[in-house]
Amino acid sequence: KRLMEQYQNENNDIDITQLIKAKERLNKRKDKLKDLYVEGLITMESLKEEYAGIDEGIKNIDSELAGFDETQEKIAHVDDITDNVEKILMNNEFSNEDMRAIIEKIVVYPDKSVEIFMK
Repeated sequence: KRLMEQYQNENNDIDITQLIKAKERLNKRKDKLKDLYVEGLITMESLKEEYAGIDEGIKNIDSELAGFDETQEKIAHVDDITDNVEKILMNNEFSNEDMRAIIEKIVVYPDKSVEIFMK
C-alpha cells in the first residue's frame, strides 16, 4: 500500500487534462504561425524561431505525459500484487504455486537471516 500511495503522490502535481490542453494550444499556435507565413505576414526565420520554442514545449509535455503513463503502469502492477497477496491470505492455505505468484526469490544468508523479494 505504501508503494501505491508513493506512486500516486508523485503524480498529484500533474494535471493530465491541463497538459493535454496545453499541447493542443501549442499545436494550434503552430498552425496559426504556418498560416501567417503562407500569407506573407511573417518571415521563414520568425517561423523557425517560433516553431523551435513550441516544439520544445511539446517535447516537455510529452515527457511529463510519458512519466505519468509509467507511473500508472507501476500502480497497476502494485494493485495486481496486492490482489494476489489478499487472495492467498484469505484462503489461509498456501500452495507453492500461490507463493511463486507473489515471491520473486528468497535469499538465505550464512548468518541464517532470510530476505524475501516480492514480484
